[in-house]
Amino acid sequence: MKYKFRYTGSGIDYLLEEKLGTLLTLSNGRFSLRGELELAPSKYGLFVSHIYDYTPIFYRELVNLPRPVAIYIMVDDTPLSLVKEGKYSIERTLDIGSGTLETIVKWNNDEKQLVYKSLRIVHKKIKELAAIKASIEVKGFSGKLIIVSPIEFNTINPLMPEDVSIRHYKVIKSEANSDGIGIEVETLDKKYRVGIASSIRSNDKKYRRKILISQDSMGEELIFNIGNEGIIEIMKYIGVSRNIEVNDPLERSFEVISKAYDMKWNDLVQKHVDEWKKIWSRIDLRIEGDEYIERLLKFNAFHLLQLVDDDSDYLIIPSRGLHGIGYRGHVFWDTDTYTLPFYIAFDPRAARRILMYRCKFIEEAKKYARSLGYNGARYPWESADDGVEATPREIPLDPLGKDIVRIYTGDEEEHITADIAYAVDLYYNATMDQEFMSKCGLKILFETARYWTSRVVFENGKYVIKHTMGPDEYHHGVNNSFYINTMVRRNLDLAIKYYHESLRIRDWRRIIEVLKVSEEEVKLWRN
Repeated sequence: MKYKFRYTGSGIDYLLEEKLGTLLTLSNGRFSLRGELELAPSKYGLFVSHIYDYTPIFYRELVNLPRPVAIYIMVDDTPLSLVKEGKYSIERTLDIGSGTLETIVKWNNDEKQLVYKSLRIVHKKIKELAAIKASIEVKGFSGKLIIVSPIEFNTINPLMPEDVSIRHYKVIKSEANSDGIGIEVETLDKKYRVGIASSIRSNDKKYRRKILISQDSMGEELIFNIGNEGIIEIMKYIGVSRNIEVNDPLERSFEVISKAYDMKWNDLVQKHVDEWKKIWSRIDLRIEGDEYIERLLKFNAFHLLQLVDDDSDYLIIPSRGLHGIGYRGHVFWDTDTYTLPFYIAFDPRAARRILMYRCKFIEEAKKYARSLGYNGARYPWESADDGVEATPREIPLDPLGKDIVRIYTGDEEEHITADIAYAVDLYYNATMDQEFMSKCGLKILFETARYWTSRVVFENGKYVIKHTMGPDEYHHGVNNSFYINTMVRRNLDLAIKYYHESLRIRDWRRIIEVLKVSEEEVKLWRN
């Protein structure tokens, strides 16, 4: 894997920095660190898979958790401020082959110079670990060099309009000891707890360490006395744990960074790099004669591949990944229609776990159909961690709610139900995974078919589907959308096909008996 993506600049442009933060995101499927420069403030913190909280208007959204990645530098008590068009050069290199982000910042002022270099990873093998190794080289300075490594818990999620915001967590526990600092936060609905621990150390033993505590952060401060020139190396380890896996996520996060320090840095990184090599060895993306398009394909593939958590029973793949709070971290049809084929081709095990998300919440889909007066299962247009419809019906454009936009997608863009049935068939045809079909694939096909047979209306000698919205999302109240009618017919044809196949396969036959699928019902699907 030879492709590296390099971005250069001469200071911080915060609008550009937000874009680069997305493009340079590192993730291991469990959590992500956006690619903003660790030397500068950011409004983004951690994004941890499955960690959602209730919010007005949007029902549930991915939580913008505390930021543990910052490393702030002061020389002679003066903070290095990376202002736009400052006396800086900034270079960042994303290596998609090894899943690493390298940063080089050079600061020059007359005869004084500071060079900061760092390598960042979100460990692909050790799912609860991120790490940064950095060096700070100074020339022409003498006095104190101070490094502050905080966990910042002032991160928020914007609402609509964006000048209204909410912090989705409370700090319920904090700890500072010789190993580092840590906090445990709990979502406001008390459903999730996340432990975040951080520790920074240096190979230079001649420094003083202080603990800093404020209203919205906790940090470690390392104070060095420097001569006219020299190099200081630091290592920062970050542990992130969820109460989904452990009862005490903060304790677990401290254990993670303690074990990381027991390993040699090169061994730790190599373990991460080897995991990425293993992933890329399964994938061969080449376009002969157009290296530029090949680079773009691999860049996008990298961002999809790093969303996979091999230790999770099911994957929540938001439409914007774990790269930010776009679309509130909700799952749309994009996951089943656009991303699933990629995973089917290159990581079938991940594809199965994406569909297991739909399996897990099929009972919610059945409740949704019943609440609307229909049979079977109707999947929500937008969903989060509980499978319930998360699409807002109205969005206010002003704080008083006088100017409101009506949103029809949740009510009418029901083609997602047929899209999911199509995805089940696509996966099975590629993998012949009979066990998955027995577990829930058949149930999805039959229950979605039941939905459509109760949804259609017989009118003027034919079945019609009224008041829908197709994939363009701009025309609501459409009768007999070509796309929706075509996908519904496909959904029904698949249910018929798999019913007849189930009669020949013992495990599958048991499913149609449990679901009480009869020949009479299949005839109704055919009609």
